[in-house]
Amino acid sequence: MENLLETMPEFVRDHDLKRCVVNGREMYCTDERIKDEDMPKGLYKAEVRSSDTDDDKWSTIEPSVLVNHCATLVSDEPFKFEQPYIMVDTYDIEY
Repeated sequence: MENLLETMPEFVRDHDLKRCVVNGREMYCTDERIKDEDMPKGLYKAEVRSSDTDDDKWSTIEPSVLVNHCATLVSDEPFKFEQPYIMVDTYDIEY
């Protein structure tokens, strides 16, 4: 995956970002929250809500998650929210 994030190793390291594939789309994720003002220009973030019954199961991707936050996604492509959230069908994280 050649993208803008690969040109920012400090940002990746500072936020402990890991490569992941969510719903077939390659991006990066971390279990920490990233402030809007810390996001470099040209990158986009969204947050992941965990399932109410299983904290380890990703449920939805949302612009912002207050309760049951389990991850932050970072991509060089904008997230397209046709509804207030995107259902997570599949995800795989590179450790």
